[in-house]
Amino acid sequence: MKFGTYTFPCDDLPMLERLTRLRDVGYDFVGIGWYPDTAEIVKHCDKIGLPIENIHLKCNGTSKIWLDDDSGDEITNFYCEQIRACADMGLKIGIAHTTWGKNLVPPNPRGLERYERIVECAERHDFVLAVENTKSREHVLAIMENFDSNEQMYIKVANGESYDILIPS
Repeated sequence: MKFGTYTFPCDDLPMLERLTRLRDVGYDFVGIGWYPDTAEIVKHCDKIGLPIENIHLKCNGTSKIWLDDDSGDEITNFYCEQIRACADMGLKIGIAHTTWGKNLVPPNPRGLERYERIVECAERHDFVLAVENTKSREHVLAIMENFDSNEQMYIKVANGESYDILIPS
């Protein structure tokens, strides 16, 4: 069995030192977030032999994907930029949220079209997109129903206190 952990930056210990310590205490892999110094983090993990299993893509305003204005296109493009950058760094799995915050717009065709662009970007870059539920199971289910035959997409669905990874067939 292999063990991994997700790591966040903190004021007490610089990220590169924390990653080295995680490797030293026996972790087999890590998950990281998207940071301004992600490329440096990836190089450091390669150097010390600590694989990065996944990266949590960053996108403030994720819920804008569902809006009927241009702000949703900006968020979609930002996700695609991160996917391209991750693939260029050799990262193969990224986690994205379907929504964030309150006052959510219901799932709709425009939002699904944007997710289709994100999924197509992931496919072009041989990148697996894991979609994580935050507040709205409804949005995750809409995406699952729209992309049920896409092998490049994993769906991570909240189920009580745990998460289940569903791989569409």
